[in-house]
This record gives sequence, structure tokens and C-alpha cells, in this order.
Amino acid sequence: THTGKCYCGDIRFEFEDPIQSQLLCHCRECRYLSGGEANASIVILEETFRVTKGELKTFSRRDLDSPRIRYFCGNCGTHICVKSPPRPGMLVLKIGTLDDHSWFSPKAAIFCIDQQPYHIIPTDVPSFEKTAPKKFDAATKTIIKAVISKVLISAFVVYLVLIFYKLKLKAKNPLLHNLPLLLVLQNQIRYFLMLQIPKLLE
Repeated sequence: THTGKCYCGDIRFEFEDPIQSQLLCHCRECRYLSGGEANASIVILEETFRVTKGELKTFSRRDLDSPRIRYFCGNCGTHICVKSPPRPGMLVLKIGTLDDHSWFSPKAAIFCIDQQPYHIIPTDVPSFEKTAPKKFDAATKTIIKAVISKVLISAFVVYLVLIFYKLKLKAKNPLLHNLPLLLVLQNQIRYFLMLQIPKLLE
């Protein structure tokens, strides 16, 4: 369990792993809130976030069609987290509000199109003009692996049937004209099983 609070202590919160992303955002909107530096934040599941003390205030811009909802302390003004339309079910939480954020290690620097000359990005952190390419989350990967497992079993069964059918046909008529097609199908399935499945499961 991770815990945190606002500057004055009126707000306390906690949340659970997993942490979806660790980011440095250089966009203009974030810099209004960070004081000018890149915004160091993490992406967490909204359902794991709990306010354990106080009540968060909210702000969203009225001039935008799909504004972000920002949560902050009504007393000291500390910006705790934001609900962003492009990230349904997630919260982007400001790393500086955590009681311990010594473990923070950004995995990407985003919206570097707005990067300023005084912004220093660590050399080992990938940077992107806007956002990083989307990857499957843990839940989606689980579903994909389950589907691939079923496909793998089906393909293996087909593979065995083709071998049996090929041998049976060959025994009856060695010159059967469709035997090359069966060989091609057999090789394609072998390629899929041996080479492609391990890549998909990485």
C-alpha cells in the first residue's frame, strides 16, 4: 500500500499496486501546475485509490469539450491527481504527494514537443513528441494469452489431423495431386507453433 498527503495534511490518501506507468510530462498544461518543470507522475487504477482523510475538491476547465478533472486540497491547494479522458479507469497521481517516492523511476518522457531548453531528460529515459505508443495492460494480456492458448490447442489438433490424413492419402495413392497443399499447410502450422507463439506471449 502506498500512502500520501497534501502539503497542509488535511488530505490523506492511499492506493494499491499495480502502477501502470511512471512518466515525465512536459505539456504546457502540466507546467502550469508543476511550476515550470516537467510533471512527474504515475498512472494508477482509480478503483484502488482511497481518500482516508478529508475531502478532495475538483476543478475542470469549462472551455474544453472533454476536460480533465483535477483533484486538489481546498485548503493548501496541493494538486493530488487528475482523471484524464484518454485514460478511462485510471488516475494520474502527482509523485511529490507520496510519503515515499524515492522509488520513482520514469519510464518515458512525453509531450517533448513542448520541452523547454532547461528541461533535462535522463539519457536512459525514452522520450516522445507526444505520447508513448500504447501497450496492452495486464488484463488485456491475460485475455490475449487465453485466446492464444485455445488457438494453439486447435492448431495442434489440426496439425495432427493433417499428418494422419496425409499418411492415409499417401498410403492409398502416392501421386495424389493435393498432397503438396497438405505439406504447405503442415509447414505453416509448424511455423506458427514454433516461432510465432513465443513472440506473442512475450
